[in-house]
Amino acid sequence: MKKILLILLVVGMFASCDSFLDEAPTKTTAKTLETAEELDALFNDVYYSSKSNPDFYCTDNFDIPLGVYNEFPSAFTFEAIEQYLFATSIEGAKDACWDHHYNTVWLCNLALKVIAENSITGADDLKNQLKYEAHFIRATEYFALALNYCLHPGTSTESELGLPLRVGVDFEESLSRSSLKDTYEFIEADLQQALKMDVSLERNWRASTAAVEAFAARFYLYMGDFTKASQYATAALSEHSEMIDYDSEFYTVEDASGLAYPMTNSYPSYTSAWLNFWTGQYMNRSIFNPSWKTLPSQELLDLYDPLDKRYEIFMVENYLKRFGFETNQHVGYIQGGNYGECISGPSTSEMFLIRAETKARLGDISGAMADVEQVRINRFAASDYTALALPSDKKSAIQAVIDERRREMPFTIRWYDIRRLNVDSETDNITIRRKFYPLNGNQVNMDAAPIEYVIEPDSRLFARPLNSGVINLSEGQTVQNEY
Repeated sequence: MKKILLILLVVGMFASCDSFLDEAPTKTTAKTLETAEELDALFNDVYYSSKSNPDFYCTDNFDIPLGVYNEFPSAFTFEAIEQYLFATSIEGAKDACWDHHYNTVWLCNLALKVIAENSITGADDLKNQLKYEAHFIRATEYFALALNYCLHPGTSTESELGLPLRVGVDFEESLSRSSLKDTYEFIEADLQQALKMDVSLERNWRASTAAVEAFAARFYLYMGDFTKASQYATAALSEHSEMIDYDSEFYTVEDASGLAYPMTNSYPSYTSAWLNFWTGQYMNRSIFNPSWKTLPSQELLDLYDPLDKRYEIFMVENYLKRFGFETNQHVGYIQGGNYGECISGPSTSEMFLIRAETKARLGDISGAMADVEQVRINRFAASDYTALALPSDKKSAIQAVIDERRREMPFTIRWYDIRRLNVDSETDNITIRRKFYPLNGNQVNMDAAPIEYVIEPDSRLFARPLNSGVINLSEGQTVQNEY
């Protein structure tokens, strides 16, 4: 049997931010990967949480009011400010988002290699399951990267910069960026392979048929293929449709300073308490804001009914008090986990809302709102719940669904939505506006008067810049976005 070297760093690297793409292993870090069971164990250790600055800092759901910043400027990293203001360069030796996703891609490539070469022992059923899971996870990783670093796909952007499409485990493999068209075709090809999976939803930290279908619904909604989005959302819901009742299953807990947090804030991430609670997720994934300062904009807050449990539980009043703010304590968004995490894996509520949007676009307004209410009825106390008024036309119905998506997934799906809606002829474009100080090199110039930052719907700034460390470590192969 041909022996394959397994990098022992693989398991540890998922929790780290090392630039694994550009650092070759040494002989002392390798052992032999021999069985499908060993490979299966590696997939158990894929780190479930990742960093995604645009989701937190680059949408109209987030704001850093001048009064907040003036009181405590050092509470915000310069990288957070750069993202908030859509800077065209991000300095730093490492990019945690880029590194995390490519680390996981490497493991998927390893799995596909050893299975294709038949160089590991094990049952064929397990090997096939792992093969489809590798295609699935690789698709999700490349999709996450494309959402952050590339423009939205379309006929006018086909030749724009995509991603370096790593398909092997050779550290000398090219780091040059493919076209945007090739990137999305690669993601879809992986997804189509993954859809062959036949695994029940028993472990929500691993792939399953329902998880792949749910991701397919998300992918095709983004691509504007509403027929397939509806098809896969319905398929996922037929496998699993359980949703958490926020009134009966959530409660808040006060800390020593009197701040009321959702009880999930005390659940150590990726423990049984954490995994078992989020029953609406098809696959347990989250993104984290390392600063914990996820500050909802007034525009977002105004979208909520005050009796909405998503407002009562996740919008923590006077949140900045915990960081030493006295005057401008603001509201903070906390959903759970011990790293300021927001649940980002495809969920049953997302599937209902995807299906609702596709129905609205077909003119089935009552059907669309019925799916919206499947979500809302689980987000209010029974005595406080009132169904939304039926929209009068298709455009209003689509907007009602989009607004519900903002309330349900404010810091995990809004970036995705803004990008796709800004090329959608049936919805209003979204312009991002900021009022903040100008930047002077790597500093915020607080001596100058605040200026208005306007990010137009067709701005190239929606492809966020690669960290300078990524470009430097590639020795010029990976090029920066053009602005």
